[in-house]
Amino acid sequence: MTDNSPINMISHIQHAMNSPGVHEQQISALYPGATHYEGGQVFDKPLVVLAFTNRSGSNLLADYMLGTGQFVGLGEMLNYDMVSNVKHRRGLESFPEYMLKMGKAMTREASQRASEPASQRASEPA
Repeated sequence: MTDNSPINMISHIQHAMNSPGVHEQQISALYPGATHYEGGQVFDKPLVVLAFTNRSGSNLLADYMLGTGQFVGLGEMLNYDMVSNVKHRRGLESFPEYMLKMGKAMTREASQRASEPASQRASEPA
């Protein structure tokens, strides 16, 4: 018999949150000893990371956030395959360097889109 009590479910959630997921494990292996950043401020605006679980509505939330014009990016930039491809293409040495490059790329892309005519932006695929 399965214990579906709230206390048991909270215990399972806490265990899952304290255990590194597959992407975290693979990224840590990709950048051994080079995953943490301890320096000063990097971006001139706050960096927002949207965490999710499958089928949680995160894509809808990301669309709403992007629709405000206050956010850029919000792609699946923390999936191992993406991190690995960008690391090897650009020769990145650490995960903080990856985050910096991706953040700056998203900001540049948003600036370029903002300067395009609205009619052109509206016709682009999502």
